[in-house]
Amino acid sequence: GSQPACTTAVMNWVHGTYTIQSNGSIILTPNGDGYQQIQDPCAAISNFIQDYNDTELIPNFWYAYYDPTLGSALQLYSFDGTPLASVYVASKTPSMLLTQSLRNVTPAMT
Repeated sequence: GSQPACTTAVMNWVHGTYTIQSNGSIILTPNGDGYQQIQDPCAAISNFIQDYNDTELIPNFWYAYYDPTLGSALQLYSFDGTPLASVYVASKTPSMLLTQSLRNVTPAMT
């Protein structure tokens, strides 16, 4: 059975670029220097940070709209059509990190 006290949380720190494809899907392309933090109170290691560099495809399950109270928004949907939490524009001017590498990432030798 499930253990409600064992909730797992994942946080990604990624920056890069995005492109909207002709079929309406969005491709997120990271710069290769991101991180992922995973917390799981019931795991052998309950909190760890690792490199994260995954290109992501968001299928055309989305639309942009304007909420008269909250402003510009992006609505995403799960694969089964279930709406996810809307994402709202916090600032029209860039206030995040630049789209360039922020740390030296050397590829692993194989």
